[in-house]
Amino acid sequence: QVIGLKNSGQTENSLITFVVKDVNGFPSVDGTRVLFTLIGPQGTSTSAPTDLQREALTTYLTSTTSGNAVTTLLSGSVAGPVRIIACVDGNGNLLCDAGEITSSSTPLSIGGGVPSATHFSVPRTIINLAGLDYVNEQTQLSAFLADRFGNFNVLEGTSVSFYTEAGAIDRSALTDADGTATVTLRTQNPMPIDTDPRDPLNPIGGETYVNGNENGYDGGTVDDPDGDGCFNPATPSFILNGPFVDSNGNGIRDFGEAPGEPFVDENLDGCYDVGEEFQDQDGSGYDLAEPNPRDGWVTVPAVAKGEEAFSDLNGNGLYDAGEPFTDNGGEPFIDANDNGIYDKKESFVDANFNGTYDLGEAFTDIDAGEPYLDVNGNGSHDSGEPFTDLNGNLSYDSSGFADGVYDPGELFVDVNGDGKWTHGNGVWDSDTTIWVSQKLVFTSGAYIGPYQSRIVINADSRDPLAPSKFFSTNGNCSNFDVYVSDVNANTLTAGSSVTITASGGSATGTGTFNIADTQSIGPWHKFVTICDANSADFKAQDGITLDVKGKSSSQFAGSLDFSVGTVTGLIGYANPFITTGSLPAGKVATAYTQKVAVDAGLAAFNFTITSGTLPAGLTLNSNTGEISGLPSAVTACPAGNFDVTVTDARGNSDTRTFCIVVTP
Repeated sequence: QVIGLKNSGQTENSLITFVVKDVNGFPSVDGTRVLFTLIGPQGTSTSAPTDLQREALTTYLTSTTSGNAVTTLLSGSVAGPVRIIACVDGNGNLLCDAGEITSSSTPLSIGGGVPSATHFSVPRTIINLAGLDYVNEQTQLSAFLADRFGNFNVLEGTSVSFYTEAGAIDRSALTDADGTATVTLRTQNPMPIDTDPRDPLNPIGGETYVNGNENGYDGGTVDDPDGDGCFNPATPSFILNGPFVDSNGNGIRDFGEAPGEPFVDENLDGCYDVGEEFQDQDGSGYDLAEPNPRDGWVTVPAVAKGEEAFSDLNGNGLYDAGEPFTDNGGEPFIDANDNGIYDKKESFVDANFNGTYDLGEAFTDIDAGEPYLDVNGNGSHDSGEPFTDLNGNLSYDSSGFADGVYDPGELFVDVNGDGKWTHGNGVWDSDTTIWVSQKLVFTSGAYIGPYQSRIVINADSRDPLAPSKFFSTNGNCSNFDVYVSDVNANTLTAGSSVTITASGGSATGTGTFNIADTQSIGPWHKFVTICDANSADFKAQDGITLDVKGKSSSQFAGSLDFSVGTVTGLIGYANPFITTGSLPAGKVATAYTQKVAVDAGLAAFNFTITSGTLPAGLTLNSNTGEISGLPSAVTACPAGNFDVTVTDARGNSDTRTFCIVVTP
């Protein structure tokens, strides 16, 4: 019922037998004439076609033998469904006339038989594995193959090879009747190759910088008198190792001197980010570990023999010169640094003769050009040849991408056996190596750090008196960013969870959140807001706690508890104000007690007389605001006016003028 295309290497013919019986159910007499009509993917045919690439029957007219009429279907170059109609030509006119006995064959199919790069997919059951902590965490990868027409049922027994950057994997598998081959990858050594975030070709973490002293990125030396680790315009500037424009000639980079950032604190760390001159992509300073430079990511190529994809413009089922096609991009390789291109091995001076590169040994930093398709095979880029515009300047650059880091070279499959990685050949190949590269990620449990799991108080929500705490005024809110990740700033494995709670205020973004199976760039993130629950109430809610904790999950170890930490602060704060409007009169030698009432502010309070004096014999309790005693002299107003000032725990105050009339 299923045969392969012509010259596909599969079975290319199918024997079809029609049985002709008389009214009693016995085979018809020998010599009964039977006509065949072929209805296939290239149309209807009643005689042998002249096009040798068309599907055909070996016989279009035959006579029965023992009641059997036999013909053979021969495949052509186009895949698709086939039907064969047979009729008994009773009157011998070589036509199937009305009333003559007719029957149709069971469904037949002509398939491509050769895997196509267009129809090659490799999904995985689990993307994120706790491979940095545990051995034998597993995922399955399945290669789904089909021919150029989407048929998969002619590819049984096709060999698919698998390679991995980290862990271990079944090296090869054969496709089943559905064109599918499945293997298991498990976590173990080796671990994923670390990616240098300084690499200017790194598509995520690699901001370009000027390596002034050629020793790698320098963060700068800090003249930091107040010890807060941040640049403050009121304190001396950071002293840098890298180039800058010294506008005032004082030998140090001051705030605002090029290429110093204009201090828009986009990463909300409260710090002026410094270092050698660089191309600041996100305005947050040079990013050494944020965002994630793809450490922990694992490349898994799947490789098979097949044909490159092409557009069959004339519909003849064949590749014709000039039709668009997709070159396979070169020999399969493991993209260990995740920059999307093959990195060659760099030569080095083996100073200690141990056969491996050691840090500090001199090496040749290959100043690679942008990857391109060498259509004419002359070994150089010519105008019009496609290329990858790595620096976005819309023109091909033959150099300028040396990264200052020794590159041992990426593993590749040497298909042509020439000992070096080979780019695509620029021509359509009907029998070549096709491959698909998939990505996984090995992660660890939650890691608490400045680029990993943390609670970040937004800059406008920090307490100016204590930046590690949050603060908001009456009726307003404090905002937070909660990040949870492993040591490489990757999201945790599926089944992990994060619980965020607030001890007061009106909070949004709190609750328990389950982490899905994902390979996201950077940590899991949640935005949290804690607002003043009642703006009409001037009582500040002090000591509110935002707490973040969770569970890291593993296939075999279950869940492990972790705590990101807590931050505390003040919500709904208003400056203190005295609510007492006036004080009652007193009498000489008669006990007097009256309290100066205060609202809002933050306890504890301090009451003082800041102008004038109390009537003789009276005193002010500095803690409670109570005025008490035995008046000893007559007092008149306004001559006896005095000011009471209340100061709260944050140093804010309110002052009110009073006068106590004391009569004889």
